[in-house]
Amino acid sequence: MDNREQIENLEKQLISLRKKYYVKSFFRKAKRLVTDFIPLNLINSSNFTQRYIVKESEDVELFLPKTFSKPQISVKTNVNAVEIFVLKDVLCIPNSTYFLDIKKEKIFYEKWHTDNRIIYVYNTTNLIQHSITLAKVKNHKKITFSNEGIFLGGTFTFNYYHFFTEILSKIEFFKYIPNAKDKIIVVDKKIEEIENLKELLLFFLKDYKVLFLGHENYYQFDKLWHITSPNYTIPNIMPGEKYESGFTRLSKDSLEYLRKKCFENLNYEKINIKSVEKVFIPVNQNLENIMKKKYLK
Repeated sequence: MDNREQIENLEKQLISLRKKYYVKSFFRKAKRLVTDFIPLNLINSSNFTQRYIVKESEDVELFLPKTFSKPQISVKTNVNAVEIFVLKDVLCIPNSTYFLDIKKEKIFYEKWHTDNRIIYVYNTTNLIQHSITLAKVKNHKKITFSNEGIFLGGTFTFNYYHFFTEILSKIEFFKYIPNAKDKIIVVDKKIEEIENLKELLLFFLKDYKVLFLGHENYYQFDKLWHITSPNYTIPNIMPGEKYESGFTRLSKDSLEYLRKKCFENLNYEKINIKSVEKVFIPVNQNLENIMKKKYLK
């Protein structure tokens, strides 16, 4: 069964499940929901009060790792524009880059791929599976805040690379949000539990009101400000597909911002480098042969 057949079968299953969950909801709260699956850039006008671009799309050159057997090469690609959405009547959850409408009928997800292939997978622990137009998600309880919030959650928040490049990079654009320091910054509770990620977060948000929230509930704010990521990596692809370098898009300007901010806040007194007497490097057979040819001529 090829990818298209799998997606078409999943679409049929989700249509059937949607009817099943709807009937069950008359008798008890459904643990799962099937919703429409819609890219954030196609969000209904009823679910935002403003949206504006703060950085235009740009062409970038990515350099791939150099290996012993191949020279370093580069790939030219395009990075999406950075856009700010002022969302209303939506629910968020800190460890996923999607927003659920208040009726729990539609999901708006941040779409990172730009071609028409159907191989891309945006699943998270809450977004269990999706086809092209439908998604199955967990039906959590809703908690409401009367404040305005700035969403600083995302997919794979617990991962250093994703947290650093995809999530913290958004803070550069807080300057385009009026009175950002008066708003609640919504952050995944996992960050509070991982010491190095929490310290890294404080490099960027010293004077802000940070609220760490868990994954067991959906959260609604009076207004929720969301900044699309200047750097991003496709979360996953379908089994059997080959991962491509172009699935990662990085902005040079954004990486320089992150680097500068880290060096400005780094406490050098905390750095403790201990010398080691021996370093053991495992060498596989291919690498060993290459080294022998190069140095033992």
